[in-house]
Amino acid sequence: MAVSSDSDDPTYEDALAGPEKEKWLEAIREEVAQIEKMHTYDVVEVDRRNIVNIIGC
Repeated sequence: MAVSSDSDDPTYEDALAGPEKEKWLEAIREEVAQIEKMHTYDVVEVDRRNIVNIIGC
C-alpha cells in the first residue's frame, strides 16, 4: 500500500499504515519514555470545574 501526502511528514495514521510501522512504533515508544524520564509533564487528578485552562484527555 502506498501512502501519499502533501507533506514530507506523515500523519500518525499514515505512519502506522505504512511498511515501516514497527519502526514508527519503536520511535514513538522511545519518545514517550524520554518525555516521562525528563518529567516533561505530570498527569494529575483535578476538579475541572475549578481550573479553566486544563488540557483534557
